[in-house]
Amino acid sequence: CRVRHIFETKRNVWPTYRVTVRWRLQSLLPASMSGVMRIHLFRARESKRKGLTRKTRFLRLNIVLLVVCAGAFRSSHQKSRSRPLYYSSPRRKDRPAQDSIDGDTGNRVHVRGSEYSTRSSHQQERPSQSPRLTNAKKQLDGENRDSPRNDTSLNTTNLRRVEMKKEHLDLIELMKLDGRRGDETLGTSCIKETESLWSVRNERMLREVMHRIRNKKPFGWIRFADGDMNHLDDSSGASQRLRRAISAWPSLPNLVVSVGEWWLCTQKFADIWHRHFQTKIFRGYIFHSGCFYLPMGTPDDDDRDMWAEKDIKGWVRTAYDANVTIVLVGPRPLAGIPWLTGGLTGEQHVGVRISSLRRWVDASGISNDASRMDTAMTEIRAISASSKGDPVLFVFSAGHHAKTMITELMHPRSQTSKDIFIDAGTALDGFAGIQSRDFNSGEEAKRKYCKNIIRRDPGRIKFWLDPEKLGAVCRGVDIPKIDTTTLI
Repeated sequence: CRVRHIFETKRNVWPTYRVTVRWRLQSLLPASMSGVMRIHLFRARESKRKGLTRKTRFLRLNIVLLVVCAGAFRSSHQKSRSRPLYYSSPRRKDRPAQDSIDGDTGNRVHVRGSEYSTRSSHQQERPSQSPRLTNAKKQLDGENRDSPRNDTSLNTTNLRRVEMKKEHLDLIELMKLDGRRGDETLGTSCIKETESLWSVRNERMLREVMHRIRNKKPFGWIRFADGDMNHLDDSSGASQRLRRAISAWPSLPNLVVSVGEWWLCTQKFADIWHRHFQTKIFRGYIFHSGCFYLPMGTPDDDDRDMWAEKDIKGWVRTAYDANVTIVLVGPRPLAGIPWLTGGLTGEQHVGVRISSLRRWVDASGISNDASRMDTAMTEIRAISASSKGDPVLFVFSAGHHAKTMITELMHPRSQTSKDIFIDAGTALDGFAGIQSRDFNSGEEAKRKYCKNIIRRDPGRIKFWLDPEKLGAVCRGVDIPKIDTTTLI
């Protein structure tokens, strides 16, 4: 080191350099070695050092080039791959699992759990999804790249960003964006003990439902609660048919099953749910909760204005705006509702659209006679065929058989797969003066179906309520005589 230092500091003065080197080498070389030999040895060492320096520089240059090339190849490779919707990661026992989309089908979500997963707990999953859902997620990733990640905001900020991009996805794919396992949901305690996946009050999906009605695209809405679960363990032919229909739900990408989740707090129904819906066939299937009845937009609804602010006008108002024909599949007492069927008296009420199609299919007694269900299905197919290719909105009030009928009618090979199906149930009873629930009985019925309608659409109360039941529903209420044809 001392020789090298002197060499570098004295190399510009050649005579001094040679003298200095020889003087320094006296203490480093053997005394028996001559002066010339010592100089040759020093030069040999210096030449070897320079050679090593050149090799080192060459190796460093090669390493830098390899790193640059590898980085460029990796970047181009990643761009060609589709990014998964969620990245699942190993979780500790004290930390809840993240849901991810299962790669076995485009409509399923995989939950990492003891009875649902066949993979070991330390493995990671990178599931696949449909190209449309992947594109929507890529848009979200691009906008969120510079912002802090918040895994709990998928059903708010991210969903609205997808909507801003005008991505119209299948309803099941939209529910995947905020699908959570029962123990990871907030505010719905009755589903926390389930291993099923839930999309809670998915407003983005509800807006897409309104979009599908406006653009006359098919979908289905099924309500599922205690009355339906009671029939799952029966051995009757109707119950077997219901179970077969339920097994087809995961294959229908635009069928929403909205569950009355409050019944799952009862141990009886929690056990039924576990036996029939926490099975292999429903692994990854997403149920909807928090909005049992599809918003109607009728003037009786206390939440109508709240939904309208969220651009969810309700299926009744949207269907009338888009000139979609509504057909009731229900009992005769509901057939007198003018907005639903046009009425049975022949009187043309204000706002009732004249239609060449029959707007009522009698579903009376199908709960007790399965053959009547087949008769009703035949009438539905006939009405659908006579619509000349235009979709028909079939509204059901037919008990647990409505679930079987809607599922079978939505089959891709069925001629009715072009139509829209909504299981409205008892939400229609109040318009016919039928007291079947707390919200359509007594003073509450008078407030909703009389006072609310008079306040919002006073000139067409006979359009919204069955005229023959108007006196009973609005007993003691002064009904103003105002003529207006504006649907608000």
